[in-house]
Amino acid sequence: MEGDVRVRAVVMTRDDSSGGWVPLGGGGLSHVVICKGRSHDGRGRREYIIRGERLRDRAPVLECAVQRGLVYNKVNPIFHHWRVEDRKFGLTFQSPADAISFENGLQTIIDKLDRGSDSPSSSTPEEADTEDDGQASHTGSESSSNSRKEMLPKPITIVTSESSSTCFVRPEEFSFGSSHGVTTQTPAQIHSRPGLHQLSQAVLNPPAPPPPPTALQPAEGATFS
Repeated sequence: MEGDVRVRAVVMTRDDSSGGWVPLGGGGLSHVVICKGRSHDGRGRREYIIRGERLRDRAPVLECAVQRGLVYNKVNPIFHHWRVEDRKFGLTFQSPADAISFENGLQTIIDKLDRGSDSPSSSTPEEADTEDDGQASHTGSESSSNSRKEMLPKPITIVTSESSSTCFVRPEEFSFGSSHGVTTQTPAQIHSRPGLHQLSQAVLNPPAPPPPPTALQPAEGATFS
């Protein structure tokens, strides 16, 4: 993992009965790393862990979670030790450079924990990137949906003259000599097609013919000379 601290050292532990430090797990040079991962104590949380693996047989000899309140001591340039709760561990480094690298890396993590900017339950950069991508995809989906809605054509109301009823009346259908009234339903507005003339109001409503003259009948008993 990028940013991990890796050094070589002999892992030590405190022997309270003798009051001194002894090699842990039978001794031997180990590969020690400070990384972020899940401990094997059953909690399953992601946290900063100091792990040691013996080089000759790759056997794990050290696993210690970095917590607030960790006390770190430098006894000499190549031997440092620390205490977490009631556990005590130490490292005999191969060189002072390894000791400085380990101390600086551990101090950086402790400062983060003290400031609260990083915690065992905080997500890794990879997990944060995954969450950011998920939110961007959701936002992008909503934006695409809104764009598609805006691109949909709005309903348009089209009014054409063809929607009106068209009525054509032939002149010969009217009988001018008939006394019967012709009742037709005349639309309020008559539309004509190209080539046809609109009938005038006089043709549609011709004047009624005058009544025929009435013959004079002689009065009963009257004589004419």
